[in-house]
Amino acid sequence: MAARYYNMATSDLQKLRKDTSFRSIFVEHIARICGPSCFQFADDTLQVLVIHLCQLNTSLLFKNETFLQHYTKGELFDKEHATAFGMQLGKCLLKCQRKTHEEADRFSTNWKDNLTGIEAKQRNTKNFSNDQRFSDVRVTYGIGQTIFAHKVVLAIYSPVFQIMLAGSPKNAEIDLSQEHSSVAVKVFIEDMYMFHHLDPGMDHNPSLLAELYMLAKRYGRNDMADAYLLRFGTAMFREPVSDEYLSHIAEFCGPDSSKYTETGLPEEAFVSLLDQMAELEDEKTSRSPCKALASKLKGGTLLNPVFMGRFANEMLFRHLGWDSDDD
Repeated sequence: MAARYYNMATSDLQKLRKDTSFRSIFVEHIARICGPSCFQFADDTLQVLVIHLCQLNTSLLFKNETFLQHYTKGELFDKEHATAFGMQLGKCLLKCQRKTHEEADRFSTNWKDNLTGIEAKQRNTKNFSNDQRFSDVRVTYGIGQTIFAHKVVLAIYSPVFQIMLAGSPKNAEIDLSQEHSSVAVKVFIEDMYMFHHLDPGMDHNPSLLAELYMLAKRYGRNDMADAYLLRFGTAMFREPVSDEYLSHIAEFCGPDSSKYTETGLPEEAFVSLLDQMAELEDEKTSRSPCKALASKLKGGTLLNPVFMGRFANEMLFRHLGWDSDDD
């Protein structure tokens, strides 16, 4: 995950360097990863990476209005990360922002070397996934499908699996055939063999990521659930407005989305819709996405009543400056 995120973030920062008004995914993810209410990952690799990238690009980030607004409100960093970033900010001010490209290149090289080591461990660990030679438990799923797994791996990473396996030392099977998505089950078990949380080659389909999030929640992998949710939000954010995108919005925010009500998925999907609306307005893009969107809104198939009310309120505020929550 860290390797994938590093590539995405550096690419994003390059675009920001060319246009400081660019709507940066990296800037929007800072608070989620390092903020006062950030996800609690199993290790701090991703947080260390984000802070280092912020430190290396301090001058650039302060030219971005979104970063500046959130930083001023104290929404980007918790106390620990605010201190780390603040120390670098102080150095920048003392040096009159004379940071050399050589320093940035040195960090980039060192970080890539570290990632190379991490990826090697990931490959070595993942080699044991679905390897019958050392397996002592089978995970059955789908229609007669089987994954050869290891009790110690499943028990360490999932308290629910630990209880299942603790019942009897002879218990050599975990039945997950009742789970809705066999693809998600396979990926979920494979991800337990990654040195860090997620396989960087994972499919970015929002529906699959949602199923993975639900599995992680159900089987006590809250760290993986947070990582899946973050990737789900990124996938929704990156999707263009199309019939497929609108079907995802309906899946998570529509009239039949009740199974996701107690999760963070609907909110992530709804925020992506609001972002897409702003982009459609700014870019004056083809009318076909707008026509499909209008048709689904009118037919009541895109949003449930709660999200429809919030959507209407947001549009009123954007276009008329009126908020229904105001007195």
